[in-house]
Amino acid sequence: GCPERALFSAMKVLEKESGKLHVSADIGCHLFSSLPPFNIGNTVLGYGLGLASNSAVHPMMGKRTVTIMGDGGFWHNGLTTGIANTVFNRNDGILVIMKNGYSSATGTQELPSSPQHSSLKDDISMERALEGIGVGWIRTVDNYRVGAVAETLKEAMSTDYKGLKVIVAEGECQLERQRKLRPVVAKKLSEGKRNVRVKNGVDEYTCTGDHSCIWLSPCP
Repeated sequence: GCPERALFSAMKVLEKESGKLHVSADIGCHLFSSLPPFNIGNTVLGYGLGLASNSAVHPMMGKRTVTIMGDGGFWHNGLTTGIANTVFNRNDGILVIMKNGYSSATGTQELPSSPQHSSLKDDISMERALEGIGVGWIRTVDNYRVGAVAETLKEAMSTDYKGLKVIVAEGECQLERQRKLRPVVAKKLSEGKRNVRVKNGVDEYTCTGDHSCIWLSPCP
């Protein structure tokens, strides 16, 4: 259920239409996308340095490039080394920020934009930080809506807007989400209350047997 799976599924859908994308990766759970079956991600430099490294690659490409960065990398140094640099130099790339709520790859440490700190949302948010540093094109999407994410990526690739385009892809880290839900469910059960779990199955009338659920979004 990791949120990045759905986003990379959307990127694979877009690649089938527009051809391969050059993707500058960053440190985080999403870096696993460089492995099969996604095979998305051409370069990786360091934590929060995806967009900074992309600035060396972007001028050599025939179409807009994409950088993937986690919210941990964003708050670590991506805002200054990558985003401020890109705005200052008027680069025309696309940045996708995986907003899963934590610095998940290094132990799920909390961030200013973590769900627990929703009271700070009006003061400290990635969107406000991006606007404050001069980013003029920002879209926020729900990671799990694959079609909507693909359309937003397509818009970023084709828009007339010149300058950095940022897509904030929201989807809470499932490990942390389940850690919060488990004690809630346990409490309900201990009180004799009913807890209904969603079960997934294969609809034989819908399934065509093409294994797209496996090769498109590595569903386990």
